[in-house]
Amino acid sequence: MHAWEKSYPPGVAWSDPLPPPQPVEQLLIDAAVKWPERTAIDFYDYTISFAQLHRLATQAAEEFQKRGVGPGVNVALHLGNTPHFVICAFGVLLA
Repeated sequence: MHAWEKSYPPGVAWSDPLPPPQPVEQLLIDAAVKWPERTAIDFYDYTISFAQLHRLATQAAEEFQKRGVGPGVNVALHLGNTPHFVICAFGVLLA
């Protein structure tokens, strides 16, 4: 047993198999399906649910695609630590 395994929940081990790889944006898609009304972002008492975040990120992705963003295109985001960054980051991944 590794020292850090002491902090793992019961039944979880370092040697447990990893789930199959998936794109990062799939995490948002799955969360929007599984917990559509749960809060994804709470920013100064303004909340966005997973379903809303997915919808906003999809809209951002469509706009990014209109501007040429797609697989293999590098994108830099220069935004503050706000909901806009999360929306645009997932938007880029979805594009």
